[in-house]
Amino acid sequence: GRDSYILNPAQRAATPYTYDLVAWEATNFLSKWVHKLGDALPWNRLSDDDRLRQVDEYFAFGDEVADVQTGLARAAANGESSASEVVHLENELDRIGSRREGLRKDVEETIESMISSVVSEDGLGSFGELLFPPVDIRLSSPPKLLVTSQRDRIDRTHDVLLEPDISLQEREELETDLLRDSNLSALVVRIGGVATYPASLPNDRPLQSTLQTAAHEWLHHYFFFKPLGQHMFTSDEMQTLNETAAEIAGREIGDRVFQKLGGDV
Repeated sequence: GRDSYILNPAQRAATPYTYDLVAWEATNFLSKWVHKLGDALPWNRLSDDDRLRQVDEYFAFGDEVADVQTGLARAAANGESSASEVVHLENELDRIGSRREGLRKDVEETIESMISSVVSEDGLGSFGELLFPPVDIRLSSPPKLLVTSQRDRIDRTHDVLLEPDISLQEREELETDLLRDSNLSALVVRIGGVATYPASLPNDRPLQSTLQTAAHEWLHHYFFFKPLGQHMFTSDEMQTLNETAAEIAGREIGDRVFQKLGGDV
């Protein structure tokens, strides 16, 4: 009760936009396992062919979403576009997004099982028929990351996770405020994923990239139970070592899954 909570400059400046990790876990952890239990029921099981078809559809819908979003951006920039054209594109975006969302949980399960199969082949994390920790991902919009550095040297001073929908204007204002008020260089960046549990992955990447990132984040989960991961934040060098190991192995595992799904690496 006599203690006080002191924020560093980056945390203080980012307070209105801070990402809530506790809310993420509360929203996603149980729902993932409830879905897994539902999938285990005999009448809910899908064939391997159906699961692969869902994966193809999900990522095809992702391409369609990107095309419609490009059309909306052009319509907004073009003063000659009619209101009806914009409404049509927005409705189309909602329709495709809804159909894609309906596939998401099953696609996540398929990706998880394929990665589990590949890492188990190498005996990585295997205990008999069990894989620990289980592969668990969520295709969503990961948070942005605010990174600060001293201005007289490159030094990763503070990191703060931000809400994924923070606007470009808000990002620039945050960077400017930290420069003016704390004399810190600041940059808000998009990140490939976050090793929460389930891991938070972007839902707008191609299949091969998604598989590589999913494997990358699972390796962070795996390292967490090893000295390598437990010492990740003891120094910049250990953080670099962890990220490099996860990147190299994650790409290899992701590519092997991609090939099993019929892709050409």
